[in-house]
Amino acid sequence: MFFVFATISGLTKLREWVARLDQATLRSVVQYYTENIKLGGSHMLLKSMIKNWEENKVLTTVCGKPVSIVAFRNVNNRFRLITGAAFVSNFSFIDEAKLAESLNQKGIVSLGGVSINNNDLAQNICIQIKGHKEMYMFYIELSKPVNLENTFDAYAVSAMQKSLIYAVKILDIEGQLMHDRNQLIRKLKDKLDFTEKTINVVHFINNRLSPLTNYFEMMELYKYEKKKEDSQSYLPDLKKIINKEASRAKDNLRQINERARSLLYKSVESRNDLTIESIKYKNILRTVRDIWGEHNLQSDKFKIEWQEDLLDSSINIDIDDFWLVVEEIITNMSKHGKGNFFATTGIDSRPFLVFANQIATNSHISQNKKIKGIIDQFNNDEVNEIMKKNSNGLYMIKTYLNKVNINSKIVTKDNFFYFIITFPTIL
Repeated sequence: MFFVFATISGLTKLREWVARLDQATLRSVVQYYTENIKLGGSHMLLKSMIKNWEENKVLTTVCGKPVSIVAFRNVNNRFRLITGAAFVSNFSFIDEAKLAESLNQKGIVSLGGVSINNNDLAQNICIQIKGHKEMYMFYIELSKPVNLENTFDAYAVSAMQKSLIYAVKILDIEGQLMHDRNQLIRKLKDKLDFTEKTINVVHFINNRLSPLTNYFEMMELYKYEKKKEDSQSYLPDLKKIINKEASRAKDNLRQINERARSLLYKSVESRNDLTIESIKYKNILRTVRDIWGEHNLQSDKFKIEWQEDLLDSSINIDIDDFWLVVEEIITNMSKHGKGNFFATTGIDSRPFLVFANQIATNSHISQNKKIKGIIDQFNNDEVNEIMKKNSNGLYMIKTYLNKVNINSKIVTKDNFFYFIITFPTIL
């Protein structure tokens, strides 16, 4: 009888422990939505989960204290970083394909072969959970080894897996909101492109109106001179000039008509003023990495060399417009490159970000006059009409970066195209 009561009491305590673990995660979710009202802050949720999990004595006794949590999205068996409780500058896998295969089969893997921030492989478990549309993987670093063959360890980890479902729901919602936000900015970019094209057409029409103005002015002169008897000898020559201007005017009217038709029935929206705010460098890198991942570029090709003190520093920037700049750069890398690409960060006198891409061209870049002309125009600090005509995307990039005092230049070597962004002095 004593053994039966002890067993019932133990199971009741175990059930209460599982409930407390779920409640700890739910407290983190409630706290997150109470304190955070903007996108891109899900790292706060993971940080809060660690803090609340540490208060669960059974969990810390069985598995040790949770040291770090990093969330990934599994996209076609490639892990794309979402966020971490602490900022993740670099990560790598010993065998990414093998880890994905094991997680697809088991859902939980001990010592998954993941290195975070270039640290040696720590005691960890990797848990995969299916969300509404996406598959997520959580890397959880613990203070002591976990043996999934051990009944207590396995039960504790499965309880953690169950509680992570709440976090997955948050990541699902934020992922969809981020996707919608990015689509909205892409549409804005298309409208900005249209605005620039409209301005170009206005300039074109203005230039083409000169022959029309000359034609009508000379017609008035002809009529006036025709009434004067002493001017009759000049009228044939004037008539020839008028006929020539009439021919030019007809051709220009045709060109104006063609250009105007291309913009007919389309609305033109003016560009709003920049929304400048203080943004940390780590958020700059999150923006770049998100776009890098959206274009399915290899994560190991994006290297971060900035140190923690710089990552916590801030600059004044419009993060949405910066998103547009990076989107334009990476879109062109995906579109025009041969697949050999990378991005890296560094710091000289100022922090910089470099995008490198091998261009799909048969001739050497430095020998290609068209490419060289575009590069020379871009590297000139003055944004001119020629750049707008030759490359609307580069014109948009240069215009924005100039407004926020971010230097940019293009350097070529062999068949590689290097786009270098140098940030302002650290605040």
